[in-house]
Amino acid sequence: MNRRAYPEGYDWVWIGSDCRGSLAAFVTAGEGPMPIQALNSELPLFENVEEAIFRLPPVSKARLLESMPRPDSFTAMAERGFFVYDWRAVHRTAKANKYEQVAIPLSPIRSRQLPELLAQLAQEVRFSNLVFEDTRTLDVRTHFDCCEAVSQ
Repeated sequence: MNRRAYPEGYDWVWIGSDCRGSLAAFVTAGEGPMPIQALNSELPLFENVEEAIFRLPPVSKARLLESMPRPDSFTAMAERGFFVYDWRAVHRTAKANKYEQVAIPLSPIRSRQLPELLAQLAQEVRFSNLVFEDTRTLDVRTHFDCCEAVSQ
């Protein structure tokens, strides 16, 4: 059951971890699916995940995988050790309906290297059977019960 409404129309960031403890930031583009446990998190950082990531020190060089007009926030998250996925379907006529990896850290960090609240958020959404390093596209709906924009 949802305690919060889906943030439709807002470019929202939520995070998760993989089976190795690596981290990913997912940018919804206002309509991408979010696992219910991410949306319903009771941790105080839920509404400021992107801001909390940007407060972390850069620890890695980043590689941008997609050409885009304004890649700054994607590369900044990757520089902080996160694999970055974007709900690119909103920008395309042929929708893939998957998150696509747009930036990667050359030196990924693990959830145990995060401040406690951010680490807890990453552990709430744990992809127990995949590795972000090997996953270019991701349909989160095959891993979790999700909420998404009504207009989809």
